[in-house]
Amino acid sequence: MRCLGSAASGVWITWHTCIYKQRVRNRSSPLRIHVRRDHESFSRLSLILLLAAATTNACTRLSRVVKPWTGGFQGEFSLPVSQGISTWSARLEFEHGVNKLEIWTAQATKENDKTFILKPTTWNGNVGAGQTLKMEFVVHYSDGSATSTNPCLTFFPGQASPACKACCTRKQCKIETPGAKYNYDEALYKALLFYEAQRSGKLPADKLIDWRGDSELNDGKDVGRDLTGGWHDAGDHVKFGLPMASSATMLLYGLEFIKDGYEFAGQYGMGLRQVRWALEYFRKCYVDKDRFYAQVADGDADHSWWGRPEDNYQHRPTFTIGGDKPKGGADIMGETAAAMAAGYVVFKDVDAGFANGLLSDAKQLYNLGKKNPGTANSIIPKLHKFYNSDAWEDEMAHAAAWLAYAVGSDSGEYQGYLGDAKNYFKGGEVPWSLSWSEKRPAVAFMLYKLTGGQYKSDIENFLKEWLPGGSLPRTPKVWFGETNGVLTDMLPMLPCLPFSLQRMVSILNNTMTLLQLRVGFGHNYPQRAHHKAASCPWKPAPCGWNEYNSWSPNPHVLDGALVGGPGELSGNFVDDRSKFEFTEVATDYNAGFTSALAGMKYFAARPAS
Repeated sequence: MRCLGSAASGVWITWHTCIYKQRVRNRSSPLRIHVRRDHESFSRLSLILLLAAATTNACTRLSRVVKPWTGGFQGEFSLPVSQGISTWSARLEFEHGVNKLEIWTAQATKENDKTFILKPTTWNGNVGAGQTLKMEFVVHYSDGSATSTNPCLTFFPGQASPACKACCTRKQCKIETPGAKYNYDEALYKALLFYEAQRSGKLPADKLIDWRGDSELNDGKDVGRDLTGGWHDAGDHVKFGLPMASSATMLLYGLEFIKDGYEFAGQYGMGLRQVRWALEYFRKCYVDKDRFYAQVADGDADHSWWGRPEDNYQHRPTFTIGGDKPKGGADIMGETAAAMAAGYVVFKDVDAGFANGLLSDAKQLYNLGKKNPGTANSIIPKLHKFYNSDAWEDEMAHAAAWLAYAVGSDSGEYQGYLGDAKNYFKGGEVPWSLSWSEKRPAVAFMLYKLTGGQYKSDIENFLKEWLPGGSLPRTPKVWFGETNGVLTDMLPMLPCLPFSLQRMVSILNNTMTLLQLRVGFGHNYPQRAHHKAASCPWKPAPCGWNEYNSWSPNPHVLDGALVGGPGELSGNFVDDRSKFEFTEVATDYNAGFTSALAGMKYFAARPAS
């Protein structure tokens, strides 16, 4: 977590490694490291790493188990690199036969049922000196019942292909596994997995949800563009521009300002994977620099049909702002520019080419927004029925603030962006929420960081409304608001704000009651989320309004989704698919809460902070 400094040695769940070959003089002399973790369903894990150079013989935090279960586990390797490399390869060998290896930070080729060759993705081949290369993965054993494994990972820095097959020597290390009130690792993983279920377009071979497939591959053809990709907004299949951009920005807040929490949970790579899907889509929507493709599909038409996105062959019109349209749309342009500027900040040390493209587009789209003041409500037909944005200045302020943060104070553009953010921002007022349509609390936070402490009162006044004694009503179990997403959008920023730890933990702990409204978490979670794809059985069974009206639980568990929640102050919740106000899910509901979980993981890992 950058605002709080580097992590101290701690009590977070981790593995400790014992290094017993003290020095590596060249790449042909491997440094062997072995770890062990005892667990009722994951009894033994060994790693052997070949590193370019190392000089220590002390134990150091290297890797961790995220989630074990009978028949498989989710884990992470963390590979420190002491000399810069331009490529790498690795050999991953298991004791038991593996049916499926899911890994999203490497390209995996199966050599046999126990051995995989790993190579870089397009964005992590270059690793600078002193950086750490992380590999997060999920293993499914062939027999479905194996409860232990002993994989050997041999890392070849600077080599495009593995050079040897046997570099393993076994030695055990003690593992510390402190208890925790909540399994934040599992909760955070599932919260991010929800975005995988929301994907539209051509899905990659390493997709993480088996019941989702390619969908809506003709998006954008009516305007001669490829607008495939992006996220379905909620339980439906419309791609609305403003809430998608807002969701991406809120995820990026967490990845930037609570990075340690994501890393402690082993989910930083997973977070990058999910938010990149949206960022790549935004760039497609801005291929023509005088206009922005702000929405795909008509809300009314989409809501008139129930079925799998893979079977969705409705006409899905594209809605444009800018170009020859009347002035307006600065709300969508501004928030999308904010998302791309934030994306630049998060990805600049991961994939410089991708990040630079984001920053260039963010600057141009922001300038287009300045030329098109007003909201998109009057331009996109019927948009007000679904997302009725009542202002645009806050999104433009948000974009300007993130652009200032992205270019840095040494840039000649910095003062211009900072001045714009201040001018667009209406300080002194106390909005009660931070949501897809209200960005002033986020702008106050960014200005607080950019100005070295100014705008503190704007943040304090906002958060006081949510603290005990504030004016907002509450249900008996869950904080009450327009949506659960509203409650949590500010949470990724809390650890960086001028509040006492006690007050931060008070806010964060209270939001943990929302876990009971998370699909797939615990034992008493909602069974009938208002979500077309999750409600449909496996093909070739049909899916339509009969499935919508069925009282049966959804055939597919929509892991990690946060449902709408109680509809009244009594706290009553109705688990009914047809009552969308209770059971619908949405990308913006999850966005702030996802990084709030990373914040809770951070505090659980550093209880003495």
